[in-house]
Order: sequence, then structure tokens, then C-alpha cells
Amino acid sequence: ATTEINFDKEEMNDVRWFSRDEVSAALQGNNDALNVPQPIAIAHHLITAWVNGG
Repeated sequence: ATTEINFDKEEMNDVRWFSRDEVSAALQGNNDALNVPQPIAIAHHLITAWVNGG
């Protein structure tokens, strides 16, 4: 395993790793470094499932 991130700079301008605790805090509105999609988005539900261990 590695912590290195390879990404296409033409498609993304910021890529970072976040811990489960950091993402959980963002879902609760307590992490200014990370914005998560609103509950209407499928991505929100995928992120929530991951945070909850699913």
C-alpha cells in the first residue's frame, strides 16, 4: 500500500487523503477542510456508508 496519489491534473486541482474521523466530522459540519455533497447526491450516501463501516 502507498499514500502516494496519482491523478490527472487536467481533471482535478486538489487531491488529498482523509481519515474516517475527518470525513465523519465533515458529514456533521465540523471539518472546514472538507466539503461533502448534500444528501440529495449519491456520493453523500456512499461516503456515509463508508464512514459507518459499510
